[in-house]
Amino acid sequence: MGNVNSKGKLQYCCTKCQKVHTRACSDLVWQLAESKQKSLGNEAHFLSTWKDSCDCGAEMSFQFRVREYPLNCLDGEDLQISGAKLLQSCNIGIKESVFLSSMKALIT
Repeated sequence: MGNVNSKGKLQYCCTKCQKVHTRACSDLVWQLAESKQKSLGNEAHFLSTWKDSCDCGAEMSFQFRVREYPLNCLDGEDLQISGAKLLQSCNIGIKESVFLSSMKALIT
């Protein structure tokens, strides 16, 4: 199973006052939310959730879900936002696990 690799800046604005906020995509914390066996191997769902507050007092919440299937392949992503409007998303990918990278080095 790989890991989620997120790059760039996430940019969003508050739906109450329109103030623009940014967050470094590398700061997103990803957790394995679900894993199940399928015909081409394991399907893994990773989840990153967080909340942010605007200066106007509005609360914004985010839930980013990505799916890896088959191994080391990004198979889909979904971002659910409440209290904000997305202006720019992250560049999301799946990076190989250290174990898999070391196995490739042994084979070549």
